[in-house]
Amino acid sequence: MKMPSAFPLLTETPGKIKWAGPKLGAFNKDIYQDLLGKTDEELMQLKEKKVI
Repeated sequence: MKMPSAFPLLTETPGKIKWAGPKLGAFNKDIYQDLLGKTDEELMQLKEKKVI
């Protein structure tokens, strides 16, 4: 995946990207169950239907 580099480019202290962020869907359980109140069964149905 292409990502922008660290900016500005400094000669003495060059920046670097250490982490691109969480994987896609990493927080599905937190959002769908904890915030929206979906059950384990409902979550599985959404995964089976490829909604999430």
